[in-house]
Amino acid sequence: MYRKIFRYKKIDRLNKRYLRRGREYDVIELSWPSALKTLYEENNTAYALQYRPKLNRRGKSVVILPGLRSRAFCEKGIATSLAKAGFDSFVYILPYHMKRTPDGYKNGELFLSTNLPLSGSAFLQTIKEIRALGDFCPGKEIGLFGISLGAVIMHILMGIDDRFSAGIAISSGGNINRVLWEGFVGIAIKRLLKGRGVTDTDYIDTLKKFNEFLRDFRKDGWRRPDFPWFIIDPLTYSHLNYPRKVVMVNGICDPIIPLQSVFELSRALGNPPLILLPAGHLLMYPFYVFLLFYTRDFFKRNLLPGEKPEFNTLC
Repeated sequence: MYRKIFRYKKIDRLNKRYLRRGREYDVIELSWPSALKTLYEENNTAYALQYRPKLNRRGKSVVILPGLRSRAFCEKGIATSLAKAGFDSFVYILPYHMKRTPDGYKNGELFLSTNLPLSGSAFLQTIKEIRALGDFCPGKEIGLFGISLGAVIMHILMGIDDRFSAGIAISSGGNINRVLWEGFVGIAIKRLLKGRGVTDTDYIDTLKKFNEFLRDFRKDGWRRPDFPWFIIDPLTYSHLNYPRKVVMVNGICDPIIPLQSVFELSRALGNPPLILLPAGHLLMYPFYVFLLFYTRDFFKRNLLPGEKPEFNTLC
């Protein structure tokens, strides 16, 4: 049933517009009709920036998924580094972000808001669009690099689509119930729910229902969720993701993703390498150079068998 929910419509071709032609790589804006139509015309076209290497092209791809309200500055740097290493890298533009932002709204404002049905559809739209993009990525196996919201989506994709075989998740966690109720990002949603009479007791009851849902889902392959957001939680698909190559990178002082959510997802994935850094949620900034080199070597090791990394990595 979950495969039906995330089923996407294959597209015939991508529209291409060259933004930069360089000696080492080109930057190409890709666009295609979104798999899910919304009320906002700006959001009905999907976009990605392809960094296409010209030197030592590997025939392998990495899709980079930005965080909520990001303008993809760090993500473009990661893509540049990977392109110079020979990987086709794609910076995906999230729904309601950047040029997909409707008039009158801020960048990313509509993706995660108190309008829960709209936020849920944005998750589905993202997953369907990235799966469609995957049809045009060189190589049978595709890497993923996700930051925050992008990392949450990365975990879901690696559980439902076998092409996405290796991934680095920055500032991610599982159990959306906990993230929205205990984390800073969910303050507005928590206030809305409390205004509707939802209490801490109801929250504890929801956690219990989610654990029961996970148990039944893993046993039977599907069970009707008590709440719609159960089907867009990384924990739901973690047992399907388990054999893949995953590294989690988190800050120990993150006010957005509670550490308990980090450990929950790590255990569910079979305890993959987990790098805890002395940082908050925006750890990409203080550890940018480290992550730049780590990411490049990780994908060399996991997408290019026999390739010797430049320095020792954990996975």
